[in-house]
Amino acid sequence: MTDAAELTQITRTITLCRHFHASGRRCGSPALRGEHFCYYHHPNRRPGPLADRRAILRALNRVIQSLLNGSLPLDRADRLLKRIRTASNSLPR
Repeated sequence: MTDAAELTQITRTITLCRHFHASGRRCGSPALRGEHFCYYHHPNRRPGPLADRRAILRALNRVIQSLLNGSLPLDRADRLLKRIRTASNSLPR
């Protein structure tokens, strides 16, 4: 094999995101370089929409925990709970 042919055969290992969806299916996106998750599922990314019951329960739990430890003002918690209720009502039964 010539040097030029050897240079064109670059092997690259692509790590897939470790996130699993609520359905149990694994995310198929490539992970960020040196990370375990893709851009969308990376823990440093802002939380996404409340798209399923599991996400709604997690959000509700976070609001309750923040209220209990005193890190969330009552008026802010009220606004968040109204948004969680709206998201919950918009899900199919």
